[in-house]
This record gives sequence, structure tokens and C-alpha cells, in this order.
Amino acid sequence: MTRSHHRGDPPGIARILTVLGWAVAALLAGLVAIVVLRACIGIAESGWTPTAVATLAGVTGFVACCALGARSAAGTEARARRARRIRLVWLAAAVLIWAGLVWVAADALFLAFPLCFIVLHERPGLRGIAWVAGITAIAVVVPGLRSGWSLGGVIGPVLGAAVAVVISAALEAFIRQARERDRLIGELTDTRDRLAAAERESGVLAERARIGRDLHDTVAQALSSIQLLLHAAERGALDPAVRADVRLARETAGDALAESRRFIAGLRADATDGLAAALQRLAVETTAISKVPVGAHVTGDPHDLDEVTAGELLRIAQGAVANAVRHAGATRVDLTLSHLGSGEVALDVVDDGAGFDPATTSGFGLQSMRERAAALGGTLSIESAPGRGTAVAVTVPGRSA
Repeated sequence: MTRSHHRGDPPGIARILTVLGWAVAALLAGLVAIVVLRACIGIAESGWTPTAVATLAGVTGFVACCALGARSAAGTEARARRARRIRLVWLAAAVLIWAGLVWVAADALFLAFPLCFIVLHERPGLRGIAWVAGITAIAVVVPGLRSGWSLGGVIGPVLGAAVAVVISAALEAFIRQARERDRLIGELTDTRDRLAAAERESGVLAERARIGRDLHDTVAQALSSIQLLLHAAERGALDPAVRADVRLARETAGDALAESRRFIAGLRADATDGLAAALQRLAVETTAISKVPVGAHVTGDPHDLDEVTAGELLRIAQGAVANAVRHAGATRVDLTLSHLGSGEVALDVVDDGAGFDPATTSGFGLQSMRERAAALGGTLSIESAPGRGTAVAVTVPGRSA
């Protein structure tokens, strides 16, 4: 028998240790049954002699000690440490009771073999070997004093004790290697998962960079060309009404161009630039273009975020600010980035615009923000009512860069 299995041991090791425990228990129970049976046979032949009474009493005490030891060893490892002194007491009591049994019943000598396994289980290492040596000495000396000395009476207990020590040492080495192998496998699995996550993140960033380039080379360039053409048409228009319509179209194209450039910049934003700095730029640019005051604030103890988290939070902020400025008619927007003590990061976007009923209003922009928050393992909530402004709050785990 070897040490009780640790919490978190692989299932295979736990099964092996459980089977070994039951095997030792079965061996002990069988040998105890033999001692009791021989005592009962003696009672049937000679009646209740003092030897028979002492044998049955000793067996009862020995079994009670073993049962108490098994009960104290059950439970968590911390509980086992707290019960160490109690287990040492019952172990000593079991050995002493067994020594008395050997004096009154020669058959009790066979209990030395499973008792050695129990001792090595409870007292591993050199301490257990010292206990086994003591048990072996008792198994040799007591029968020798009781019935006379013999070569077999010396070699038998010594060989039994040596076998128990060798088996226990081999099992300890096997369990140690299995635990080390399981630890290494766990480390390799964690490393593989981290590499896979890094590859996924690298792929996401590369895809965002590609989308940003494509948008810059297509949509942004097209909007810039449209803006130039509308500017020329505005200068050449004679009808004031037509000129006003062309001017409105040019300004709309300019707003769309600025929005697309902000989106491209958001796709390229990374953790080294800092989410707080990116939100500050968003506030300044939005204020300059829309003339709506936008404030950006940071609370808590700031720490760097990974690029994915920073980029997704920035895009949620862009969407919420765009909704407030372009659709809600807000006259003030506030961005607040909070680094919480729990390690989470919270982003709040509050405006004083027209508001809406979140229960009955849905749109691609709101759904996109919810999906981005969910992808980060966070939550997004929206508080709004017609005529009372809107508050968008997202909370995500803070993953360091």
C-alpha cells in the first residue's frame, strides 16, 4: 500500500491507489478471519480458556484500531494533516495490540505482512522503514521467547518485511513518475492552448489590418473622390436650392469619410497605443467634427490590455458615440473607462439624447455591440427611455497584454 492519493491526481492513479487500499484491507480481513476461526476452534475443543478470551479481545481491539485509522485518514489532505497525531496514536496502539496477539496466538504472526503495508502507508520514507524494522523484531523475538527459536522463525518475518518495503518503494516511484508525467502533460497542454490563442489573436489582428487597408483603398478613397466632385458641383451650381442640396451631400460624404477613417484607425489600434489614449482621440475627433462635446475619463489603476480586448472596447465606444451624435441628437456624451479592483474593465458611454425603449428597439449597431462584449466573455447593458438619454455599460475580464 502507498500514500493516499492527492487531490487532482489523474483518474488512473486514483484507481490504482484505491484498488491497492482495498487489496490490503481484504488481506487483513482474511488473516483476521483465520485468527478468529482458529480461536473459535480452540473454544469448541477446550472451552473459554484465558488464551481464547485474550485472542478474541485482542482481535477486536486490533480491528477497532484499524477501522479508526481508516476513518481518520478519510477526507481532504488538510484534514489528514490535522489528524496526524491521532493517527500516530492509533498506529502505535495497533502495533502494540498485535504484539500482544502474537504472544497469545501464534496465528497472529501472519498479520505482520499487511501491518507493514499499513505502517508504510501512514509513515512513509525512513520513518516507515524504522517502524517495519520494529514490527519485524517483534515478529522474530516474541515467537522465539514463546515457543523457541528457529531459522524459519527469523527468515520468514525478515523476508516478509523486505517484500513489503520493496513493493511500497516501487509503487511510490511509479506514482511519483505518473504524477510528474501528468504535471508535464498539463504544462504542455497549457502551452499549446496559449500558442493556439496567440495564433488566433495574430490571425484576428492580421485580418483587421487587411480590412483596414481594403477600406482605406476602396471606401475611403471613393468617399474622398465623391467629396471633391460634390465640392466642384457646388461651386458650379447656379440655383441656390441646388447648391444647398449639393453642400449637404458634400458634408454628409465628409462625415462618412471621417467616420470610415476613425473605423480604420480603430482596426489598427493596439494595446501599446493604449485604450485610454484611443478613447481620448475618439472624444477629440468627434467633438471637432460634430461640435458635440465628448469627454473621456479613466478611473481606477490603469493596466495594459491585450489588443483584442482594447480593439473591441474601442469599437463598442465608437458605435455608442456615433449613435448618440448622429441619431439621438445628444448635446453631451461622456466616456468612462474604469479599471475595477476585481481585475475587470468597465466602459460606460452616457449621453443626454432623445433616448429609446431598449425592449422594443433593435438594430445592427446594438446587436454588434452585444456580440463584441459576449466575444470577450463580458456583459453589455443598455439603460434608456424616450427623452431621458442613454447609458451603455459593458464589463469584460481584464486580460493583460
